[in-house]
Amino acid sequence: MFADLPTLFLNSGTGYIFSSLLGDTVFILACVYIFQHWIRPLYLAYRESADLSRRGWSPPRHPFWGHLQFLTPDEKGLKCRLDWVRKCGDMLVTWVGPVKVFVEPHRPTTIGTILLSSAPKDEFIYGFLRPWIGDGLLTSSGDKWKRHRKLLTPAFHFEVLKSYMKVYNHCASIMIGKWEARKENAMIEVSSDVAQMTLDVMLQCAMSAETNCQLDSENRYVQAVTDLAKIIVDRVNSLLLQIDWVFWLSPPGRRFKRALDYVHSEAERLIKERRIVLSHLTPEDQKPFDLEYSDIGIKKKGRLDFIDILLRSKDDEGKGLNDSEIRDEVDTFLFEGHDTTSSAISWILYNLARHPRYQQRCREEILNVMGDNEEMEWGDINKLLYLTMCIKESLRLHTPVQVIARSPEEKMTFANKGSPGGQMDVYPNTTVMVNLWAIHRNQEVWKNPEQYDPDRFLPENVAKMHPTAFVAFSAGPRNCIGKTFAMNELKVTLSLILRKFELFVDEETPKPRMNPRLILRSENGIHIKLRKLKKND
Repeated sequence: MFADLPTLFLNSGTGYIFSSLLGDTVFILACVYIFQHWIRPLYLAYRESADLSRRGWSPPRHPFWGHLQFLTPDEKGLKCRLDWVRKCGDMLVTWVGPVKVFVEPHRPTTIGTILLSSAPKDEFIYGFLRPWIGDGLLTSSGDKWKRHRKLLTPAFHFEVLKSYMKVYNHCASIMIGKWEARKENAMIEVSSDVAQMTLDVMLQCAMSAETNCQLDSENRYVQAVTDLAKIIVDRVNSLLLQIDWVFWLSPPGRRFKRALDYVHSEAERLIKERRIVLSHLTPEDQKPFDLEYSDIGIKKKGRLDFIDILLRSKDDEGKGLNDSEIRDEVDTFLFEGHDTTSSAISWILYNLARHPRYQQRCREEILNVMGDNEEMEWGDINKLLYLTMCIKESLRLHTPVQVIARSPEEKMTFANKGSPGGQMDVYPNTTVMVNLWAIHRNQEVWKNPEQYDPDRFLPENVAKMHPTAFVAFSAGPRNCIGKTFAMNELKVTLSLILRKFELFVDEETPKPRMNPRLILRSENGIHIKLRKLKKND
């Protein structure tokens, strides 16, 4: 009987009125929620974005797509943005969709305002990386970033970097051996071989893992990283795929998940194996710089790898990193260290192939420094002054990382000639995007910016240069922690190549088309021709 009371109540007149009121209340509450959480934030974001557009320079845009149809992820989109930069003066304002806006400073004095600050990375851009590299050094902020930066700094101490020289030499020699097996004057698409070589370096330096990946033309890790990077950029440029549930249900989202699972499982496997190895060591054996680990046991060698340092690092309270934090840092290190150096080396080889005079000067310097040695030694690194100039000039023209995005936590003021009072206020949570590719081609900073000219980096010219005119490795407190590691790898690899080959291009060599993914690549590959050098050349 009592069980039937709710039914009797709802079927009565009073119950009908109550249910109608309840339905109306739910409807009103739903409308309020939608207004508060969706409509109002979108309106406020639009109003703030429109205000920024009035204070900066913004080209005509589509009311829904914004500037997405112009800023395509290809060479055409790069050149379009550069053209806008040259028209806008100090500040360019671009729209991604109907409400999301980017503020883009382009002068060294203005980019210094954001790069030299402690402003965290912007979540809109770097949030898409988070499923892959988690909350590692690249994406973390605040106290967590400071803690991780401090714990990771010993991994880039010069004594650790010095021990990597044999790895650089060994991995570069494997790639060169593959090229020597090609026929004379063969044209080679170098970026794929270089990507395998830099991955080999990273796996050995990070985890002492010898995978033979350079001789595996279909290396699964290289393919997984390539897929992840491509899908992330496609997602940034698609309003629909920016919605999480739509992305994960889409074919790109499912491909992303498969690649993600593989990359994470590899990192977790290696961390687990290393913990087991370390657990069997005596305190005496665990002394720094005294051990190298491999799948078959422990060998005396006098070097630590990246994962050793992560597993042993302790903060001021004696706490180390947990497995999840270590995996995030390993994934970050492998991605940033392998993909960026791969791009840099490939573009440098192409630029030297196009400029035989600079190439020959580099070769003469290398032969003078190395003599008859087949491998480069630690003491040789800082003697390669002209090669360093050529590397920096290539990094200027073909910066591997094209953009850095920050999100200020407090109001910042930028110089801007186009705004009243000559300045522009940017409020918290606004995306400030530093376009390194455009800065390095700024006509007001670089004379004939499209021309490859290593003399820009002569000491007397660098002395006159603004500190943030050349920012291939970023600047300020969040600059690239692996800058010296990368430069050493570049110098060793390029030196061994130039000792063996003359690089050149001709009318048959395809011209690379820049492809601005997460890292600057070429849409059609980077092709050069190689001529083997004889002893007396």
